[in-house]
Amino acid sequence: MMSVRCEETGRGQAAVPVQGGQGSGSRRFGDEPGMGVVPAFGRQLKLLRIRVGPERSEFGKRTGCSADTVASFEQGRRIP
Repeated sequence: MMSVRCEETGRGQAAVPVQGGQGSGSRRFGDEPGMGVVPAFGRQLKLLRIRVGPERSEFGKRTGCSADTVASFEQGRRIP
């Protein structure tokens, strides 16, 4: 497997072959939308919030956030 150097950290990361498309291309793990840590955290947050029962607005009040902010966390659009 090929290694790709991250420009920000200077560390190497394993490349993942791209399915389909032109050429042999490769990308770093986690480049696929919805596959990162933030969306995974959001899915878990929503799952646990639903199990406990409060709506987004009530959960937001308890944690000091608005319902829109909670929604952004759950959808992986904002870093908690």
